[in-house]
Amino acid sequence: MKDLEHRWSNGLLILLTLSEENWKQILYTIIGNHFIEILIFSVICDLGCGEGKLYEYFAKKGKIQEAEVEGEGNHFKAIRSFDLVSKKDHIEACDIAHLPLQNGYANVCVFSLALMNRNYIDFIYEANRVLQQDGYLIIAEVLSRMPSTALFVKLIKALGFKFIKYVLE
Repeated sequence: MKDLEHRWSNGLLILLTLSEENWKQILYTIIGNHFIEILIFSVICDLGCGEGKLYEYFAKKGKIQEAEVEGEGNHFKAIRSFDLVSKKDHIEACDIAHLPLQNGYANVCVFSLALMNRNYIDFIYEANRVLQQDGYLIIAEVLSRMPSTALFVKLIKALGFKFIKYVLE
């Protein structure tokens, strides 16, 4: 088991589950539309980002700025995209179980269809490490990948998160 010396974030879990019929929807749009109030003025880590579409979605809307500016419209401080393989310039290649970030770096961590590997619990531990106190963990996953949504939520709670929202698309 990983060294858990870092304080648990007591982060807030938002679980977005998808049915088989609509899992191919544009997830970055769903995430953006449902959670825009949480994402504004945040440092966001898109973990297991694939093609980095969440970054591109908000970049096209002009919602990303790298410098932190208080009260300057609805901009994100930063969206950092991580995946095992970097397919685009804005994607940082790394194992998302070992992010090159300091403890408490991010306000929000997003997993969008990214918890398929056997070591997905390591990914969640790592998200917890890089989240600030009361940060948000947003998980978008297909229902068929979870034998029991209730057990999945229980597992995430055991890892230190408070469950606050469940969205079924």
